Amino acid sequence: MPKLYEYKGFIFFLYSNEHLPPHVHVTKGSVKIKVEFLEVAGATWTDLKEEKKKFTASQKRDIQDFVDNYREQILKKWDIVFVEKKKPKFEKIDKI
Repeated sequence: MPKLYEYKGFIFFLYSNEHLPPHVHVTKGSVKIKVEFLEVAGATWTDLKEEKKKFTASQKRDIQDFVDNYREQILKKWDIVFVEKKKPKFEKIDKI
C-alpha cells in the first residue's frame, strides 16, 4: 500500500493491485473515499466515491482542493507504481 501524501491528517494512498481509471484513496481515521481521475472528450475532472462513513462537506472541499492542486503529481506517482514498478516518494504537505 504505497502512501503518497499526508495533508491535514488525510492520508492519500494506492493499493498495490489497483485498476483503471487512475485513482487515489484517501483516509482519515476510519473514514475513506476514493478519488477517480476521469477524462472524457478532452475534459478532465475528479469523481469522489464515498463509502458508508462519510467525510464532512468541509473535509471533502479540503480533499478536492488538494487533488486539484496535486493532480499531475498524483498521476505521476500512479505511473511510478504501476508502470515503472517503483516505490513513490511519500510527502507530508502542510499547505497548498
